[in-house]
Amino acid sequence: SSIPEAEKFAKFWICKAKLLASKGTFDVIGLYEEAIKNGATPIQELREVVLNILQDSNRTTEGITSDSLVTETNITSVEELAKKMESVKSCLSPKEREQVTATPQIAKGEQHNYRGIKLQIG
Repeated sequence: SSIPEAEKFAKFWICKAKLLASKGTFDVIGLYEEAIKNGATPIQELREVVLNILQDSNRTTEGITSDSLVTETNITSVEELAKKMESVKSCLSPKEREQVTATPQIAKGEQHNYRGIKLQIG
């Protein structure tokens, strides 16, 4: 990141997330938290990318767990992150609170129960 304050742009984090996702598994929630801490804007676009990566990882997860359990785990992680962000917001001034954006929420209608054979490519 040779551009000064590149971390303040959501596009920086989106590119980083897509690059890391193409290389394999990574801590997408951690990346999202880091982007929030750095004041990345606009955050909505980054939220959508994070949710897409989480959903894509659900589709390609190999193992004993079912997709619904993996989805539930990811939703729990996102909800826990939302609670953390809300507690941080309560410590901030009103102006700072406006700058902190809520964490992405996965609506019940967006959850998928995929059944079938799971293949891991790699």
